[in-house]
Order: sequence, then C-alpha cells, then structure tokens
Amino acid sequence: MNVKLSIVLVLVSAPLLYFASKYAQELTFSSNQNATILQTDECDFGNEICTATYKKQLISISSSNGLTTREPMKIRVDMPEVIVKEFSNVQLLLQGKTMYMGIVHMDLQQVGGAWVGELYLPFCTTQQMDWLLHVNFTDHAGGRYQASVAFQVAHY
Repeated sequence: MNVKLSIVLVLVSAPLLYFASKYAQELTFSSNQNATILQTDECDFGNEICTATYKKQLISISSSNGLTTREPMKIRVDMPEVIVKEFSNVQLLLQGKTMYMGIVHMDLQQVGGAWVGELYLPFCTTQQMDWLLHVNFTDHAGGRYQASVAFQVAHY
C-alpha cells in the first residue's frame, strides 16, 4: 500500500471513528430515556455510600472493595424492605465519560434486602478516567427508574 493512500485512509477514518464513538456514547446516555430519574446525592463513590431517593425512601449504592481495574468492584444496592419487593430487576450499566470504552452491563442478584454483584472496570491507558455508573431498576409493572453515580479512577 502506498504512503499517500495510507495517509488518506487515516485522515478519513479517524474522524469517522471519533463521531461514531460519540454517537454510540450519546445513544447509551439516552437509552433509558423512558426511565424516571431518581435524585442521587453528591458522593465520593468507592469511598462513601451514595444514596438515591425513591418514594421518599433512601437506596444506598456502594462498592465494598474500592475502585480498581485489578479486581472486580463488589457493588451493593441496599433498600428498605418496604420497597425491595417492588423491583423485579436491578441492572448496572457502566460507561466511560472521559473516553468511550464500550458499555458494561451487569444484572445484580437479590440477596435479602440488597441487590449485589461484581463488575470489572475496563482498563484505560490514561492516568485518570471518569466513569458513569447507572443503576437501573425495573418494577413488577414494567416501570423503570434510574440512579446515576459519577466516579473517577486513577492509574499509577
């Protein structure tokens, strides 16, 4: 392949890949547009328990082992017994904010009054990556709710 053709291919494909990844990212951010957005507090996810409000009840979202790419994040979503029975499914959706790195989906398992699961963070080559974790709740009538938590992971 000659050099001129290679340069043209790079100049044409690089912007297309950029816009395709931005489109995919925007599509993902809006994919749960029919969900009722739950108010989420400001928190330092990974170091603190974050809370969302559903029907004046607090739902806590936490990671028990910190935020690292070396081992799975142990995610726990706790809620009062009065509302835990309302949900048929709780799902995590993780995506990068700094850079589009795909989307990680994870269905949580109900254990008593909590929904739990493990989620691997994709490894990023930059020293710092901003992430957005959506916690999607589906009730037995098909109603959808979403709480979102932003967090940052540093690689040293």
